[in-house]
Amino acid sequence: MNNFKMNYPRPQLRRNSYVNLDGAWGFREDQESKGEQHKLYHGFIADQTIMVPYSIEASLSGIGKQEELENMWYQKVIVLDKKQLQKRCILHFDGVDYTAKVWMNGHYVGRHDGAYTRFSFDISEYVTAGDNVLVVKVEDSFNIEQPRGKQRWLPNNYSCWYVQTTGIWKSVWMEFVEEVHIERIKFTPVVSEYVLNFEYFLNKKQKNVSLEIQILRDNRLQKKIKLDHITQSGHVGIDLVSLYEEHQVEFWRMEKPSLYDVKLVLLQDDVVVDEVESYFGFREFKQEGRLLCLNGMPVYQKLVLYQGYWENSGLSAPNEDAMIKDLEMIKEMGYNGLRIHQKIESELFLYHADRLGLLVWCEMPSPHLFNDNMKERVTKEWIDIIRQYYNHPSIITWLIFNESWGIRGVKHNKEMQAFVDGLYYLTKAFDPMRPVIANDGWEHAKTDIVSIHHYEQDAYKLYEMYKDLDMVMSRKSTALIQHSVFSKGYVYEDQPVIMSEFGGCGFKSDMKKNDWGYSAADSQEQFYDQFGSLVKAVKKLEYMCGYCYTQFSDVEQEKNGLVTMNRTYKVDPQRIRQINEGGIL
Repeated sequence: MNNFKMNYPRPQLRRNSYVNLDGAWGFREDQESKGEQHKLYHGFIADQTIMVPYSIEASLSGIGKQEELENMWYQKVIVLDKKQLQKRCILHFDGVDYTAKVWMNGHYVGRHDGAYTRFSFDISEYVTAGDNVLVVKVEDSFNIEQPRGKQRWLPNNYSCWYVQTTGIWKSVWMEFVEEVHIERIKFTPVVSEYVLNFEYFLNKKQKNVSLEIQILRDNRLQKKIKLDHITQSGHVGIDLVSLYEEHQVEFWRMEKPSLYDVKLVLLQDDVVVDEVESYFGFREFKQEGRLLCLNGMPVYQKLVLYQGYWENSGLSAPNEDAMIKDLEMIKEMGYNGLRIHQKIESELFLYHADRLGLLVWCEMPSPHLFNDNMKERVTKEWIDIIRQYYNHPSIITWLIFNESWGIRGVKHNKEMQAFVDGLYYLTKAFDPMRPVIANDGWEHAKTDIVSIHHYEQDAYKLYEMYKDLDMVMSRKSTALIQHSVFSKGYVYEDQPVIMSEFGGCGFKSDMKKNDWGYSAADSQEQFYDQFGSLVKAVKKLEYMCGYCYTQFSDVEQEKNGLVTMNRTYKVDPQRIRQINEGGIL
């Protein structure tokens, strides 16, 4: 496998070619939503050009419109040849916020609701050789029932809510496949048995179909098996023990994030009809009592909060190099992982986290209103997120809600508690191994990790508040004045504990009108003293399994990052590394 740039939007299911549809598209605003009435889906005269995959608010999109726009149209002419049309044509959108309606050559293809996951359409029946007109209508709003994370729903930024993300904000691409092909795969390591549980899902059931599975490491074939007369979906356990490996298998570890390569060959009547490449990391991450363990060994997590905003491109990374740079900067500062906060990153980003050995918390972007519509939206999109990102070895924790956003009142509200617990168990049904945090920060319901947020800036006070575990977990604790650790009816059950938000230190020199941080240092040395004392105070809490410092980069008006929004260090990364890697006071 290429150990550096991947340049493929779906790293864990790669074919030998694809057509990238990013770049210039025709664009037209439709504020009054009359475009369907005027049949713009047959093609339209664009009055603007937009660069995909950047939201309309991002300057790199060429639009840079930060006012609310509820309806808009995209258009792209795609040239296809007869050879391509001998196969099925699949159109992929990696992320559109929020509703996408798609037409090809005037034919309605389908609709998707939800901002954060990939969706696909088979457009084979609607394309021809030569020019093809792809039209997409996007609908978005300030509706707070829909998962939106840190996107504002008022005309201006405020507190920790930033400019909204509207439209196509992740890659759009096409690929060509045979009538029967591999649609999805799932890897589940069983570390105790040195076995990989492999599941496959085909797009349809066909007769006389077989699947050949090759597992390689460092270009050396380790295992090769063939499954004959397979059905539309199935699974097999693969013994990974190999004489070529010093310890029979090669584990994915932070210090050596080894990846196995996988090649899948699908045959029908002994003729190859599909070939895909993938990879997996052989590792296990789970809760063991009060510890969190990677491959059976306790791990102290040193995470940084990562919101993934860029100055000119918003929530979309400018390019793959920018993704790699962010992850390498995180490692350079001595962090062993990141909590991706209120955003679902691209699979390309997570591929680089996989190969760099970083630990990742995957967090559902929050809605901000509780009702039946919100329940349906969150549940559907959360299932899609788990299924799409399950195979990434870097992901070690699923996080559903943050600080009771969207479920304000969960402390006492039984309906909210039932919904949160239901999502916890739903997540476990898809992934029994990884720990699940149902509500991060406070007012926990069912949870595998007790995660705590506290931005006390006096390190001594912070330590004194949290030094007594029994007191913290009791309802007598004053550590969280406004919020208790648990919702009513829930108690501490010896789960691991992590300080999953703290710090937020900034510099006075960065603060302009309406900018803020949780503290503001006058000098570099004052910052290191403040940062260092807070980190050491948390490390001194022996019952804790780690921390997540706020935050990696500035985000718009929130100026408490270790780097600026354009990724210039505000601090000496080696000083930060020394503090992160140092011992306790």
